[in-house]
Amino acid sequence: MDNKFTWIPFYKELSDWLLGKQNGQSELISTLKEIGITGFRDGTEKGKEITLQEIDPFTFLAYLNKFHSDERRVEILQDLRRKLPFKCPEPTDVSGIPTTHPMKVHLFPWKTIRGNNDINVLWELFGQVKEGKVDEELFQTALNIKSVGKGKLSIVLLYYLMAKRRQPISLSSSVPRTFSGLLASSTITTFGSQRRASSSVICA
Repeated sequence: MDNKFTWIPFYKELSDWLLGKQNGQSELISTLKEIGITGFRDGTEKGKEITLQEIDPFTFLAYLNKFHSDERRVEILQDLRRKLPFKCPEPTDVSGIPTTHPMKVHLFPWKTIRGNNDINVLWELFGQVKEGKVDEELFQTALNIKSVGKGKLSIVLLYYLMAKRRQPISLSSSVPRTFSGLLASSTITTFGSQRRASSSVICA
């Protein structure tokens, strides 16, 4: 058991570090590239590919989990830990952390169709989640951003909520199916209902 959930202290420090990087988004993207992560396309314009130049903290966390190999995800976290001035030890596992679909990492649409305030909304939501005081109107605004949706937003919120509670998702084989059903439910319409659904699959 001691060798499981070593990622939790790292994620807690990481979320604190991310909070201060809203004005350093290019640094966040460079950091991801430096630890071997690829896939920073932001659509096309006039036939030319646009390179991603802005990012929100939820999407940053999603990039860390777009690999389906646990070994690769551990390697990514360890490389990131060596780059950052954290006090926690290197994580040695990713037990209980959900993966992200590698083709659907961004919580925002391509640049050419993105709203001017979409990424700022996600940053504000991240800050409110960390404070534990989420404005429901802001949550709805984030939920309505094209490319977000209930399922994806709930998954990335779990990355932070698990670290905050220092508890992982139950490793029961029935959880992925059950959780997918919960996220698709029409009852997940507010941050409160999302948090209750998340809590139901986090170990008590």
